[in-house]
Amino acid sequence: MNQSKDHFVAKTYLNRFLDVDKSLWVYDKQWLNIKAKTPSQICKEPGGSDNRFLEKDRAIEDFLSPIENAWSNRMDILQSADNISSPGYLAAKSTICSYMAYLRNYTPATTRVEQEALAAQLETTAQLLYKSGASPPPPKELKNLDNPFKEAQFNVDSKFPRAIAAGALHEISNTFFYSPIAILHNNTDSLFLTSDNPLSLWYKENPLSPYLYLPLTPRLAILVSPFKKIYLTDFYDHSKDQFIDTKLESIHFLNQLTVKHAEEIVISSQCSDSILELVKEFKDWQLTNFTVRIKYSKGVITQNTSRVAKKGK
Repeated sequence: MNQSKDHFVAKTYLNRFLDVDKSLWVYDKQWLNIKAKTPSQICKEPGGSDNRFLEKDRAIEDFLSPIENAWSNRMDILQSADNISSPGYLAAKSTICSYMAYLRNYTPATTRVEQEALAAQLETTAQLLYKSGASPPPPKELKNLDNPFKEAQFNVDSKFPRAIAAGALHEISNTFFYSPIAILHNNTDSLFLTSDNPLSLWYKENPLSPYLYLPLTPRLAILVSPFKKIYLTDFYDHSKDQFIDTKLESIHFLNQLTVKHAEEIVISSQCSDSILELVKEFKDWQLTNFTVRIKYSKGVITQNTSRVAKKGK
């Protein structure tokens, strides 16, 4: 069956990072080279939007379509907004927060991490069932092992975590929308970078509750501080939203976050040796799942956390 090549990072998003010649400058984290590409050439996977676990196979496209159709207009609005009363500001915030909810769950990097998290949960459950005698008997080849699940490898279909996320996208979008955000303007000589995994997690204070950072253009970005308790969103009036002229040192820090979170490529509107050096410095970093198992009573709590780390750490 021929599968369509779906963009997991929207072309409408990537278009905002084009240079004057309508090219994107793509920095490869593995090969450490720079190539000029178009949005149509990058950030796509065969059948990426297909999902047999959903009642409607390509339901995610229904979620994405209004976001992508409105994106250019929303960026124009946000570029000139300087307070929450600016015309169209809340509509722009809503669109961006919906797209952030999608990126949090649907890029290859976030999908890989969610697969690892679900596999860890399966392993914990299998171990508990075996120890309690509630699991089916193992095949005869494994009967001599003390615990046949100890060395087992649990594989999760990449479509399954995306199917789970599909049912929560609107709730996640609303949580982001009804949370304090900062609109970051960049008037320095150092432009915002993006990547094939554009949404970054920044664990500033709480080790379990990160800020979410998304570059929107080379000159504009958003930082969301999600409420930890969903009921708080009922009382938020957007009055804590900020509009910040970002300092150069903060831009350098945010660009490091972007490079660390990139799965394979970093994207810029500039061809620059200094950007390539940054990619070289953090080429071995990626989004990673960390699993902690906490024993309690007769059971185990499996806690999964996503954060960037050097490969193999």
